[in-house]
Amino acid sequence: MFNAANSRPFLLTSPLACRCRPLGLKASARGGLAVHFYVMKGLDRAAWCAWGLAWVAFGSPALLYLPVAESWSARLVVLAVLGALSSSAALLRAQRRSGAGLALFSLACGALALLRTPNGNAEGEVRSVYTASNPYPRYSLANVIPEINQMKFGSYLAPAVDPLLTTSSASSVRALTVSVYRAMDAEPAFLELGSAMSYAYDDRDSGHLYAYIPRHSKTERLGALVFLHRSAGNFKVYTHLVASVAERERLVLVAPSFGFGHWQHDGGTAAAERARRYAVDVLGADPDRVVLAALANGGRGLTRVLAERVEAYRAVVALSAVLEVDVIDTVAIPPDKTLPALVVYGLQDDRIPSADEVEAAAALMRAGLRVSTHAYEGEDHFLFFSRRTEVLALVGEFLHGALAR
Repeated sequence: MFNAANSRPFLLTSPLACRCRPLGLKASARGGLAVHFYVMKGLDRAAWCAWGLAWVAFGSPALLYLPVAESWSARLVVLAVLGALSSSAALLRAQRRSGAGLALFSLACGALALLRTPNGNAEGEVRSVYTASNPYPRYSLANVIPEINQMKFGSYLAPAVDPLLTTSSASSVRALTVSVYRAMDAEPAFLELGSAMSYAYDDRDSGHLYAYIPRHSKTERLGALVFLHRSAGNFKVYTHLVASVAERERLVLVAPSFGFGHWQHDGGTAAAERARRYAVDVLGADPDRVVLAALANGGRGLTRVLAERVEAYRAVVALSAVLEVDVIDTVAIPPDKTLPALVVYGLQDDRIPSADEVEAAAALMRAGLRVSTHAYEGEDHFLFFSRRTEVLALVGEFLHGALAR
């Protein structure tokens, strides 16, 4: 625009023009068009930069994971992400028709993934128990994407954040756990359970637990097995594996979820006690035949539960468990109580040295427990998966003797 009085360009007074003055642009109509051009060009660059960051954060991992995804639910989520990014790229190029088509593709994949999400209401021997304050988060990402895919994706990332896990060992663990998950997902009841991993990612005590109740007559009274999960959360595959022991030894299995698995934090022992009370009060388990078992970091919870409520348990099982001697030293076994304990570990465990397990077993004996140990030659921290058949048979044999007394 020009000033009609003197036909000289006047200065633009908008904030945008003021910001552009350091660029040396003239405040004229021609300069205003230049400002507009450079602003739009800058916005276009910013949009592409944002798109590039989104691609690095979401697109690249999704594209790399697509060929190894274990379920159609995960593939649909990946395709929805890739469709959304492709749609936005097309719109940035002003390809509106292509952008709209890709956006519809993305929405359709996302909707199908949501429709495939488990309802969490499995019935029969296995169930998932939630509280009113923390209901089943059906449409959380942890339920839209099945656990097998979460575990598998995490195994590719783990070597970058875990100094004790090499690419080779991560590959071995992945192969072991994927085979277990595939067997579990073939059972509709476990597939419909959904997942409790939302609580692990939030690292909070939700009051949730998994339960397995063997089929039994009204006259049969089952015992109970309280199982404390390892760090990284309460993967339901633990319940699937330990359920075989519960079935054979006629035990109700309850596996409480305690956030990421920091059982040494406030609320850990309360979560274990809630699970025990649920088994006894709700499921009718025999309070005199309750077993406490723990895997890996769940051992921190096991030792604290023993320190607080040792009289509530008939036997103890520790699997590659972190057993804290200073906590064990506070355990006081009543003189008239016999408490057998089984400690299982791998001699090549690089997370919990075998010397620590030997020291912890000695501390349990000092506390008055009758301890049996079993060390696996050549096995590391993941022997619960690599030797699962033998380990579960060993646990079953131990419990059969411990609960018969």
